[in-house]
Amino acid sequence: MAGSGLASAWLSLAPVWTKVRNRSIFRPMGRPVRNVRISENFVPVSEFKAQAAAWLRKAGETGAPVVVTQNGKPAGVLLSPEAFDELTEQARFVAAVEEGLADSDAARVHSHSAVARRMQSRFGDSGE
Repeated sequence: MAGSGLASAWLSLAPVWTKVRNRSIFRPMGRPVRNVRISENFVPVSEFKAQAAAWLRKAGETGAPVVVTQNGKPAGVLLSPEAFDELTEQARFVAAVEEGLADSDAARVHSHSAVARRMQSRFGDSGE
């Protein structure tokens, strides 16, 4: 039945989901990010250009995002490579889950037993 296939799919995603939840963009490098502080993490573009190396180092060391402003308004955000990687990993995961849910809604799913039978007939007994 399609429902049982979906349930087993969710169970198989549980370790991945737990991993993603424990490693979010708010915990780069395994430690919590400090709150964005206007006095420390907002920088005018002119100051950022003059001290780019220092701001890059700070973002990498603290994991905190740096908001670059132009004319007093946020114009960009600087993230450490680790925070960016985690953000894109999380976005890919969410997209994959949404795709799976759309497949389920459109009845493009197979039961676990049907998939197991097909794998058995194609590849033989895995217990050899």
